[in-house]
Amino acid sequence: MDKNKNKKNKPEKMKIENKKTDSNKMEHSLKQIWNVFKLAQKKGVSPGQRVNRKTGEKEEKRVNFKTIESYVGMMESLGRDYKEKYGVSDYRKWQPEKIEELIRDRFDNFHKGNTSEAYNVNSLLSALKFYNHAVENISSLQKKHRTLVDTNKMRKEKNEKNVIRYSKASKTLRATPDQSVQVLQNIAQDGYKVPTREMAYHVAKIAQLTGGRHTSVLNLKAEDITIDKKTNSVYFHKDKGGLSRSVKVDEDTAAYLVALKEEKGTEEGRLFVAKRKDGTFMSVKETRKEISRIVTDAGKHLTTTKMITIKDENGEKKEVEIEQKFSMHSFRKSFALERTHQYIKQFTSKHQVDKYFAQLIEEEKAFSGEPRLKEKLDTLYERINKDREHPRDITLVEYAIFATSLDLGHFRNDVITQFYTDFKEVRKYYEEDYPQD
Repeated sequence: MDKNKNKKNKPEKMKIENKKTDSNKMEHSLKQIWNVFKLAQKKGVSPGQRVNRKTGEKEEKRVNFKTIESYVGMMESLGRDYKEKYGVSDYRKWQPEKIEELIRDRFDNFHKGNTSEAYNVNSLLSALKFYNHAVENISSLQKKHRTLVDTNKMRKEKNEKNVIRYSKASKTLRATPDQSVQVLQNIAQDGYKVPTREMAYHVAKIAQLTGGRHTSVLNLKAEDITIDKKTNSVYFHKDKGGLSRSVKVDEDTAAYLVALKEEKGTEEGRLFVAKRKDGTFMSVKETRKEISRIVTDAGKHLTTTKMITIKDENGEKKEVEIEQKFSMHSFRKSFALERTHQYIKQFTSKHQVDKYFAQLIEEEKAFSGEPRLKEKLDTLYERINKDREHPRDITLVEYAIFATSLDLGHFRNDVITQFYTDFKEVRKYYEEDYPQD
């Protein structure tokens, strides 16, 4: 009887072992890719060139740690697709023509209504391009690694098939401040009172009040921020774009961050650390997924659908239905709406604008010693007048949107107006008359 039972269990054990082996191979592949990217960053390998707006000369682009994290995430997604479709976990056995087919599958998904694929494909091609550059330019990699796919070919095909990122096609709800407050209340009041839910509430609240990305918030270490208890300002050192910035928060959030900094003896020095049931520490990725799940569940009552018009692969207009959900990123959207409203009310004259940015520049000098804000302001002026025969001054509303872009870490007005908020939306939500009208 026992022998028969063992025989029945043997195939199940083999399946489990095979799954473990595949999982190990995938983890090993991701580790190898991560090592390639880190070595490329260390060696100064560039994914391409950009034109220096001041000198007009071409210069090499640089890739930061956060970008590499994003690239690894896209390669992991490609690895899952490759394993599911072709049964191969080891990325060194990936074949270029099969990678191309997987990318074309994403083109098809886009035209079926999964509009997020436009952004995903762009990010994936950037990751693959950087990987190829690393292999081509670092001799020590060329023995064991090879380029994976012709990214220029696939990017051209993407454009020909009209796989275009539309701001109106975002699946993230463009939330209002009131909606963000509702979700925060739901997080605090619903579900079991466990440490992860408490962390989700505070991370979400910090994202709402500071406009920070939740991954960036979760990765914060004590030395990354300074809290001014008198003004309740949080100063982020060397944030996105290499620019340090300060954001005002409420008293409770400032006190919470101060307490975390004082505790700081956490694993890897991170401020936010969650534990599994067995007492071991969760990775940032695991923590992010759990917090995202809690936030999405708390905001599910806000889910909405709408019809949008896109171009099909032949260039013909067609309508697709998209579902927009509240996510962690929605807190950044509501932050942008509220913060732009505040800046528009504050910037009633050029004098007020100059005073505000002069103060930011002084703060940046004090904390980083490498002020870059003036350079960002010059770039704003150049972008606004890029195609103008007669240059014009930056308007007060444009300064307000730019100030919001600084708080969000984008430094580009077009990104804010396309994906976050604009003057028309601010005026509609707050139902106020502004001096700039």
